[in-house]
Amino acid sequence: NNGTMSVLSGSHLRGKLPYKKKEKIVPNSVTNLVIQNVEALKTENPEEFAFAEPGDLIGLHSYIVHRSNLNPSEENVRFVISLR
Repeated sequence: NNGTMSVLSGSHLRGKLPYKKKEKIVPNSVTNLVIQNVEALKTENPEEFAFAEPGDLIGLHSYIVHRSNLNPSEENVRFVISLR
């Protein structure tokens, strides 16, 4: 009930994709980067949801297109560690 993360499956195989910066809609959001033509990308790379339990760790390739979806709960806890 804490919102899910989703990825576009296989999108990392396309390499670094062009993106644009948008004004942040959600004040505490981490990023405002939007992949160009993301709707077209979704037709070839289906969206998959990553369900996790408290304490789980999800690792992502740096080029995979991902997002955090709506969090309807009262709790909004998120930790991000970026290793390069």
